[in-house]
Amino acid sequence: MSRFAYEASVKDFIFDVDSNQFMRKMCEGAALNRIGGSESEKNSWAANSAKVRSLLSLAEIPPDVHIGFEYKSPLAGRVDCMLFGMDGDKRKHVVHVELKQWGNRSVSQLYDTGVFEVTAFVGGQYQVLSHPSQQALNYHMNMLNYIPAVSEDTGTELDGFAYCYNYEHMGHPNDLFASQYEPVMTRCPLYGGDEVIGYAKSLKQLLCSGGGAEVFREFISSPVRPTKNLINAAASMMKGNREFILLDEQLTSSNMIFGMVEKALRNPFSKMCLIVKGGPGTGKTVIALHVIAELAARHPSLVSYFTTRSTALRDTLKSKLGEVRADGLVRSIFDFKPCTFRENEVDVLLVDEAHRIQRSSNYMGDRKNEQTFLTQVMSLLYCAKVCVFFIDDHQGIKREEIGRSASIEEAARNYVQRLQDETLAFEEELGVWGRKREEKTRKLQELTGQRLSMNEEDYLRRYTRLQKEISNLDEKLYRRYQLEDVSSCVRHVEVRTIELKSQFRCNGSDNYLDWLDAVLYGNRKDAAHIRFGDEYLFRVCTSPRELEQAIRALNHPETGQVARLAAGYCWDWSTRLLPNGDLAKDVKIGDWEMPWETNNVRARGEFSRMYAPSAELWASHPMGINQVGCIFSAQGFEVDYIGVILGPDIRYDPKEKKILAVRGYTHSVSDSSPDFDTNIRNIYRVLLSRGRRGCLVYCCDQLLGEYLSGLAGTVVS
Repeated sequence: MSRFAYEASVKDFIFDVDSNQFMRKMCEGAALNRIGGSESEKNSWAANSAKVRSLLSLAEIPPDVHIGFEYKSPLAGRVDCMLFGMDGDKRKHVVHVELKQWGNRSVSQLYDTGVFEVTAFVGGQYQVLSHPSQQALNYHMNMLNYIPAVSEDTGTELDGFAYCYNYEHMGHPNDLFASQYEPVMTRCPLYGGDEVIGYAKSLKQLLCSGGGAEVFREFISSPVRPTKNLINAAASMMKGNREFILLDEQLTSSNMIFGMVEKALRNPFSKMCLIVKGGPGTGKTVIALHVIAELAARHPSLVSYFTTRSTALRDTLKSKLGEVRADGLVRSIFDFKPCTFRENEVDVLLVDEAHRIQRSSNYMGDRKNEQTFLTQVMSLLYCAKVCVFFIDDHQGIKREEIGRSASIEEAARNYVQRLQDETLAFEEELGVWGRKREEKTRKLQELTGQRLSMNEEDYLRRYTRLQKEISNLDEKLYRRYQLEDVSSCVRHVEVRTIELKSQFRCNGSDNYLDWLDAVLYGNRKDAAHIRFGDEYLFRVCTSPRELEQAIRALNHPETGQVARLAAGYCWDWSTRLLPNGDLAKDVKIGDWEMPWETNNVRARGEFSRMYAPSAELWASHPMGINQVGCIFSAQGFEVDYIGVILGPDIRYDPKEKKILAVRGYTHSVSDSSPDFDTNIRNIYRVLLSRGRRGCLVYCCDQLLGEYLSGLAGTVVS
């Protein structure tokens, strides 16, 4: 299977475009190699090919330069166009181009310092997207990290560009060329449509000697594996970073995990599942990163990744590791499927926050040719020779999140049988769809035969409905390709479990976490006997305004002390801005109100600098102090002080003398969920344990506030 939808010599490409054969070949190649093919993509391919053909003619590119479209990048995404050839000194060049149809009035600048993104009108709406040069740079670093042919001592140079052929550099507005984007435009230059002659000259200098077939063969035959660039970055990514320093038992646990992984790798016929249990603050994430860094240092030929479902955690880690170019090691949990990796192709996969594993391996944004029938646990086990799951069984917060240490262990111990069972179930499902299609086709044929004796309007209505039903079934039957992706030769999986005991969050106070667990899961008598005294600050506030003021007073980013305000997800989350461009202040209690963290739209105008640019950066961005975080942005992070609003979805019942979860208020958990009570308690356990040094709370239920204050031995302030 090729990584390109289309590739040819420039001579053949120009002929294909001029003879109207390009789109047919492009679509055939895309279908054969499972590379997109939606109507919007086809429209984009047609527009891009015409502009590239003109560009190559202007540049007088030799006919034996090689060209490719829609290259599947090693990690994710697709490169629009690539060119292969040699310059005047016979140096080999691989050129990649990010193509955009954006015009001057469809793009506006985002003013966040250090954020190379724009607001672009795409797909009928404004969206926050990476600057074209940033997109090109992402692919550039991806190839440098995973394609040895362009990153190691091969003599081949990699050159990246962005070409917005409908955008004029000298036009107005001119936000794409704003000075804030210079750092990325310097590395991957951006050209507008009115600069096509200058761009053509640049390409000619890089490719004027032709010889593309040889450069293309070397590139396409290069193995996809971590290169020296990435290995060196991974091996050094912990140096000098105080956030990644291991303490006491964390170092012991890291060495223990590494030893188990190393032992499993020595046996070419083994497969291992290692389950690492640990509560809040036990250092699961830091330990996982240390293990992957140590693997890179000692075993540079291994393919290893850190993965998590949390977008917020991934983005934060990438921003920290990007400085040493090790961010390519951090991937989404939805990347690990049989359509992407063969069985055991990944040597070591470190799965952080494994309690967030869901039933399906497929993400809502996946293309139809990038899916699998395997459950997510089985997909992760399938792809990796050694799969390490870092898990806290008390952090499951959604019904679809089924990651539990017991279920992961069961899947691993019965790996062979589970693969067979899930394959058989999918084959049976395909059979049902196939029979339904045959039945609908028969009915359509019968209907066609009765047309002359029917009312025409009634005939067309029934005919259209049947055609739609058949089309829907064809979509489902298309998924048959997923069976070809799964091929297993493993017969046994070794399962090991270790538990991390000491925690380093909550000021090292095991007492506070024991007290919190007793309050939420135990009983009043247990909680009343646990005292954490001055080692950890816990305080109940009488109003949300008092809580906000206290958290702001504790927030000192200039000294590294971070405080944040979070709440149970009991208030609507607006998807539109206020008319003045500000975020809607959705979290309202009496006359107090604040906005949630940034969702799918960012504040505009004078408000654009007041907030964190995204929910993923709420905990780490300085302006996150002006927003309320929810469970989805808080999970996986810690701050020095956390303020938590316990919403109307949790209350204290004085008659039963216990805490109750209340249906009808939360957006986090379905009211009909059989695990509603447990999930609500887990949500607040997560929120109330995010603070390293202290936790302040306000309870919408006054009795709950008094109850917590009494158990903690404090006075409601």
